[in-house]
Amino acid sequence: MGVVSDIVMAFQFGANWSVLAERPGSIQGPLLGYETFTAFMLEATFFGVVLLGRDIPYSVTVAAAAAAEASLSFLLWGAGLFVLPVIGVYSAVVYWMFRGKQRKGYTPTSAPPSTVKRS
Repeated sequence: MGVVSDIVMAFQFGANWSVLAERPGSIQGPLLGYETFTAFMLEATFFGVVLLGRDIPYSVTVAAAAAAEASLSFLLWGAGLFVLPVIGVYSAVVYWMFRGKQRKGYTPTSAPPSTVKRS
């Protein structure tokens, strides 16, 4: 799942936010590549453990493997009811702040700003 989202995110930086990613692009590109490679390696490793790991006894049930009740309620209240709404509000504010920030007359097929002759 992480590899798929990283590939989509790289295309999104290039297509939708190309003006914003113009200067830090030489930093963002390698970092996105490293993140995609790391996500692929971790996912492939865990997938191999799931397929080939035979050390888990068959007597383990979901109830026996679940976390303690206090941990589950902390996760529900902490992440589910506080952190996720904060992320949603933050995303909405950022999208609202950057609305209309593209250059006038810019289209994704036009030349990058570094190749435009200015007089």
